[in-house]
Amino acid sequence: ISWVPGFDMDLPVHNVNVNVQEIGTYILHGSSIEDNGSSDVDNDSKNCHSNNKLAVDISDTFLHENLKVDVMTIWGIERSDLIIIPKVTYTVKTGMDLIASGMYIWCDNEDSEFYAWRHNSFAQFGVKYVF
Repeated sequence: ISWVPGFDMDLPVHNVNVNVQEIGTYILHGSSIEDNGSSDVDNDSKNCHSNNKLAVDISDTFLHENLKVDVMTIWGIERSDLIIIPKVTYTVKTGMDLIASGMYIWCDNEDSEFYAWRHNSFAQFGVKYVF
């Protein structure tokens, strides 16, 4: 069973937009699934057969909407995963943007959904030109 409830709303403060989603799954009859080792994605060491993540995206614009600041956070509720994705976009002129973004990944233990990527945090800078 899977679900994705959430909401998206503009706050009456500046140009702030908030998007919140809860992404979840539950495996029916999970206790009867046979453990097939480390490649079994339906089983973990705690026999937890649900997976819920809270995704929150907050954005705002400044300088006549030429500067956009965006922060997305994903929290894995059962396994204590945390991903933070900040992004700043500056529109130099129509069709040309300067972008700074990154990603930070934190995992509590080997049962984490993102454990394999725990050392893949990064920062990047770029230019987007549309002609």
